[in-house]
Amino acid sequence: MTPHLKIKKVGRRKVDAEIDKFNSAIEQYISNGLLNSVFWDFRYSLYPELGSGVGSRGDALSNKTALLEKALTAPLVYPRSPRFAGKAGPFRASRAPLI
Repeated sequence: MTPHLKIKKVGRRKVDAEIDKFNSAIEQYISNGLLNSVFWDFRYSLYPELGSGVGSRGDALSNKTALLEKALTAPLVYPRSPRFAGKAGPFRASRAPLI
């Protein structure tokens, strides 16, 4: 299997055509019902050299962490009067813009 839970092709036209069909079914199953943790457990245990991906380390991770911290610590903003609340009513609160 490949790191993406696909079956490797063998270099024979008819066999590879059937493998493509099976891989399409695998891809559909993964996108519709596979638990994310199962995929990552498989990938890390069999292909540790691939790591966790660019978005999970370095500057990308720092930027994501900073955005989440900003979003979670932003003050709640309440409308000044019911006129500004629209259909949500006067008690609706939202977070301040992130940028």
